[in-house]
Formats: sequence, C-alpha cells, structure tokens
Amino acid sequence: MGLGWTLVDEGVYRVPLGPLPQGRQAELLDAVLDAYGGPEPGQGVADAVRALLVRQCRLRRVRYDPAWADVLTALALANLEGYGVLSYLLQDDQLEEIAVTGLDQPVRVYVRGAGWQDTNAFLSDLDFALQCVNKMAQPLGRRLTARQPRLSAVLPDGSRLHACIAPIALSGIQISLRKFRKEPFGVRELAGRGLLTAQAAAFLQWALPADCSLLVAGNTGSGKTTLLNALSEFIPPTDRIVMLEDAPELRWPHAHQVRLLCGEHALSSLLSDTLRMRPDRLVVGEVRTAAEASALFDVLLSGQAKGAFATFHAESAADSLSRLQFMGVRSADLDALQLVAVLRRFTDLNRGGAEKRVLSELCAVQDGRAVAVLDSRGKLSQGFASTRAAERMQRCHGLSYEALARKISVSAEDWR
Repeated sequence: MGLGWTLVDEGVYRVPLGPLPQGRQAELLDAVLDAYGGPEPGQGVADAVRALLVRQCRLRRVRYDPAWADVLTALALANLEGYGVLSYLLQDDQLEEIAVTGLDQPVRVYVRGAGWQDTNAFLSDLDFALQCVNKMAQPLGRRLTARQPRLSAVLPDGSRLHACIAPIALSGIQISLRKFRKEPFGVRELAGRGLLTAQAAAFLQWALPADCSLLVAGNTGSGKTTLLNALSEFIPPTDRIVMLEDAPELRWPHAHQVRLLCGEHALSSLLSDTLRMRPDRLVVGEVRTAAEASALFDVLLSGQAKGAFATFHAESAADSLSRLQFMGVRSADLDALQLVAVLRRFTDLNRGGAEKRVLSELCAVQDGRAVAVLDSRGKLSQGFASTRAAERMQRCHGLSYEALARKISVSAEDWR
C-alpha cells in the first residue's frame, strides 16, 4: 500500500515536511510499511521500524544511510502510530477544519483568519483513508464499513470527526475534521479580534457572576463554543461546574468540575440528573431537541444552579425564544433564562470575502421577549433597566441601577 498519501509542488498551505522519498528510498519505505507486523516484546514501534529498515536494506543490497533512515522512520511512524499527513495538519493550531473531499484531490484546510485553502497534500489510497478514520474512531468502538458508511466520532484531543464513503459520498470518501485550539481564546483576545465589543465584555463581566443564565445562539461556525469557553473566566474559580456535552469541546479552568458525555445516554436524562448534583453553574454543550430544551428549563425553573449556560442554533435572540417555544417551552417559562447572546458568521466583502464573526446581539429576556441590553452607542438600553436580569445584577452586586451602569462603563474602558 505504501504511504497512501503524497505531497506536490502546489497548494497555498504547505504541509511542513521536506520532499517525500523517491526511488529506492520510497521502495524501502513501502517495503517497511507492508512488512510491519508490530514490535517484538520489550521493543518500541520506532525500534521495530528501524530493525525492519535495516533488514530491507540488506535484502535489497542498499547502503543504510542514517540520515535517510531518520526520515523514513518518521514517515513510517506517522502512518503506523498516527494518521499520516493528517497528523501533521492536526498539530497546526491555526487550522479550524481539515477536509478530504475525495482521493487524488487536495486536502483542504480552513486557516483561522484566512479561510479555506488548498494544501499540497493528497490522499491516494482508499484503504489508507479508511484506516485513518477507523483508527480515529477506535476508542469509541466504531468503524466505517460498507454496512456502516457514515461515522461521527471525537478524537482524544477533542477534534470532531465526520466521515462517509460510497454510496453516500459520491467521491468515494469524505472526511471532515473540526479542530479546537489547545489553549482556548480568552475574552480579551476575542475583543481584540472584534468578536465582541468592550462594552459587551464589560457587561458580561458584571452579569455572569451575578447568577444570570446565558444562552449563546448563532449559526454554524459562528464561535458559540469559543465564546462560552472564554466567558468561563468571569465565573468564580471556586464554583462547582457541571458540564454536559455530546463531544468534549468545553474547556473551563475550574478545579471543581464534573464533565459528563452523553454517548448512548440522552442529554435530557442527564440534565435531570444534575438536579441531584448541586452544581453552582450548569454548562450544556448544545441544546438541539425539544426534550433537551424542556429538561434545561426544568433545571432553570428549579433554581438549582446559580446560573446555566448553553449553546443553541438560531439567527437572532427573537428567533431563539421563538424556537424554544416551538420546542415546547412555555412563554411564561422563558424568563427563567436571563440573557441571550447572538453570534453571527458572515462574509465580509469589504475584506476580500473573508469570514467575520461578531457578537451581533446581547439581549435580556423579559415577559418572553428579547430586550436589547446595549444600544447603538454601546450604552445600557433604556428597556434593560426593568428586566429581571438587571434586577438580579443589582441584588447580587448590592448596587443601584445607576451605580451598576457606572461600574460597567468603567470596566468597558479596561477592555478597550
């Protein structure tokens, strides 16, 4: 089978590797990969590969070159212990997505701040591509096969995998990998990138410690999880955090945290379990179904936690509340949620078609309606003063509304 992938002299994004071996070196590498059967007892994989390489050199009467041996061993290990060229891409923290759209087509990557780019890497062998996918999904006991031609899984580093083969994938195979930064963005970094304004950062800095629950809504890829991770810095470090997720994407720094992955268990049933876990803050990766929305509001209405946080797919704050009602949440119960933040991902034609992500709305929930928190000048809106969120913030901070507004205004200067 050989490597199962190759590099060419094309592509905007270049995999950080030198030229692949050619001629006899390439034949040696193919022979080692085909002959590899695992290490001997007490022997590491790297040592087993080098021993095979020495043996193949003798069989083929090729001089053993230590410099080439290092290159060939590293490439062999990338295939045997990793995912070949995909391993090198997974290590790049500037990549948000890795996409394989078929064999002998460039692997494409979404570069943070630059958008989609073709790489100089190509997958050339279907067996190798299937081997990579199944190796990624192995910890979950899943496989991509002719009988199960689609698969979703989560890699150990939190990256999300979706893959499918024919007859679903017309190109033969499709692989999508959603990556997450090793170190989550902080609020200041997001403010510097223009995702949220200084006024919005200041408001959330005062709202979230004051027991306000927050729904982070937006379209796909708008940065909902990124923002939710960043906002964790506004939550007291001694709070008990209970997290519920389908995939381990949330990374909060709190020492006292319980992380639950749904797996085969319904998120709605785990939400009900949190009523017996006494969380200070409840964090839900994403609410998707009517049962999950109902269970979340059961928890909110019970008053068990100081605040709950969740992400949700919606285009606006009003759309969020409307969708929740469509899912069965009563209008009168919507006020158990204090705040809705809406993120938008859109194409900025003034920047050459680059994608932009911004916090487009920050609203309080009052009488089942969305009330803007900040006006067009970045000041607290007139309607916010009479909301339950404002009342809760005044009570928790022990401030009048006027004093609270001044504190938020002063804090905004610190975020500029």
